[in-house]
Amino acid sequence: MDKGMDKILKSIKRDLEKFFDIRIKPAKLFLLNSRKQINQLRHEKTEPWVVGWIKNNTIYILNPSVFTKESNHKDVNEFWRVLKHEYSHIANEQFCKRRPRGPAWLIEGLCCYLAGQEKRKPKNKELSAIFKKKLNSREIYVVGYFWVKFLIEKFGKSKLLTLIKSMNQKIGRSGFVYEFYRIYGFHYSKEEFNKFLNINK
Repeated sequence: MDKGMDKILKSIKRDLEKFFDIRIKPAKLFLLNSRKQINQLRHEKTEPWVVGWIKNNTIYILNPSVFTKESNHKDVNEFWRVLKHEYSHIANEQFCKRRPRGPAWLIEGLCCYLAGQEKRKPKNKELSAIFKKKLNSREIYVVGYFWVKFLIEKFGKSKLLTLIKSMNQKIGRSGFVYEFYRIYGFHYSKEEFNKFLNINK
């Protein structure tokens, strides 16, 4: 690994340690050089937006030298945000002492937030997507980012981290709803969330 990349990884690690308030085991980095290599490692034909993932404390990510060529990402600078996004997954797992078992919108939304992957503001009708049993990819990232940002700015990161920590075991939807109410003091429901945004008023 070149010195520049190592320096950036250490900087990301420090940022995440500060947010989660833990010591993080350094992640390993595996740079991928083609879409074909991604497909071989994942044992499937991947969508062009798939450029990174984690496994066993290792970040697998498309090499910045081919980042725009081998994906549908137009800006090579997005590489650095994806790198921090994937490192955030690793930090989250170490914080929970296992892979967190909770809503995908919360986990991916947090990683987008930490990586500075700002998303467009969802339309009012899109905001309730987090209460569906199954979300599509756009909803997971766009709506997830919005609500994570909202919860942190409105109630602080401590409550969110307590909620994340509760997902270190398989609690199921009913368990998540209970933990959410216990931590935030209001119900995990479309009606309660909409009150904060003055929707339908």
